[in-house]
Amino acid sequence: MPINNKKCGILHRLGSLILSILGFNVLAIIQFHRRGWGTHLPSKENLGNDFVRFDPPTPLLHRGERENYTASSAVARHSASSGAGVDGTNDGSPFSFSACLLIKDSNIILPEWLAYHYTFLPLRRLIVGVDPLSLTDPRPILDLYESIGMNITTWVDDSFWVDGKEPHEKKVFRITNETGHEPVRLRYKYRQNVFYKACLQQLHDEMQTWTLLIDTDEYLAFNHYDEHEGEPSWCKKNVSCAEDYKRSIKDGVHLRTKLDRASGATAAEHIYRRIDEQFVNPDKPCVMFSRYSFVSKESNMEEIQEEVGPEFNATFFHTMRYRHRTALSEMEMGKSMIDVSRYDGRDILNAHRPLGDMCTGHNAWVHNAEKSFRVHHYIGSYETFRQPGFDARGISFFNKRNNKKNLVVDNTTPRYSPEDKRTWLTHFETLVGREKAVSLTQKSRIRAELEMDKVITELANGPQALDWALLNKKPDRRQGS
Repeated sequence: MPINNKKCGILHRLGSLILSILGFNVLAIIQFHRRGWGTHLPSKENLGNDFVRFDPPTPLLHRGERENYTASSAVARHSASSGAGVDGTNDGSPFSFSACLLIKDSNIILPEWLAYHYTFLPLRRLIVGVDPLSLTDPRPILDLYESIGMNITTWVDDSFWVDGKEPHEKKVFRITNETGHEPVRLRYKYRQNVFYKACLQQLHDEMQTWTLLIDTDEYLAFNHYDEHEGEPSWCKKNVSCAEDYKRSIKDGVHLRTKLDRASGATAAEHIYRRIDEQFVNPDKPCVMFSRYSFVSKESNMEEIQEEVGPEFNATFFHTMRYRHRTALSEMEMGKSMIDVSRYDGRDILNAHRPLGDMCTGHNAWVHNAEKSFRVHHYIGSYETFRQPGFDARGISFFNKRNNKKNLVVDNTTPRYSPEDKRTWLTHFETLVGREKAVSLTQKSRIRAELEMDKVITELANGPQALDWALLNKKPDRRQGS
């Protein structure tokens, strides 16, 4: 008889307690003085050799499927899977999430993204598409997350590519110093669409359900009401409309007032409660959310450090460190989640409104005030924003992203509520144990930073077949070039 999630969770906690009593692999805390806070915290300068690897679960979970394979070849292997995800790893949540993630040299921010969504969704099935121009390999990080029950598959272009009509849409596409910035950028956009289509189809064949389509610098969060956010975007200059909306919030009848603020509340639990009718609309399996930017403005780090505890360094976590975001009253470009059990195999239009009229709303811009969730986009420090080799964005785009006005402080992503000092990281530590939590997040990020520093140094000093500065030079559209 299979063990249900509740029993498995009890056994997991009991096992963790026994191991704790026995003194199993107690992790030494790396000490150093950073930023003059008067607190000793881990740093990338003093990581040492105590990086912890964990044994994978038994039996091994689809590990052989991680290597490059076609999108259709694993259907038989996953035929026994269901929308509930990997047995015994949902920690009491009614079902688990899947995600499709494209990645290019994002190893520094990948550990936090994985840990956060493992906790908040909960994310248990992930397909990762690695850009062929990546100079770093995400698989060592992904291996660690498989050890806590995530089922992860890694694809390269051979796994999912479908030729299009344009030269940059062909599988065989040779980049030279004469190629130019624009064809490489357009190829990335095309790759994104064909990857999402193959990924959604694969997860559909596996009988998964809700699947998140966001980037590694984006985080899904509850759309808690902010008393300073102003009238909804559809109520501009309409006093009665704005008053009606505020009354629905005050009276507790609006869906945003029914979001669970308890420690450990998940997106799956909210959807399962059927409070939000957008998730049960048979004609709209694609639900869109507004995306709001968090700029690279430092917060009160002494206060934030108290929330993460002495084991962690708050500067290594974007969701802790950066809390100044753009206003919620404006419409913003959307990101989405899709119930892949209802995906019909259609082409992907773009990353913002992937299924066209099968998505909620009328275009790629979303009215935030009618949503249960929103997406938080962290610009981060330039060290995490930069890309070695080909960079479709660059320092000017980084500065433009950070040039935002009318910023407000948001405390609802790291915390479960403004009044609750516990954070998502606190709950992740509860789920996997302190030793694993430190290694899976902070230590993984430190290793990735050191690796990136090395790659950038070698790229700057060594002989290169391609002139990246030339490829990164964007055309001046004002001059028609």
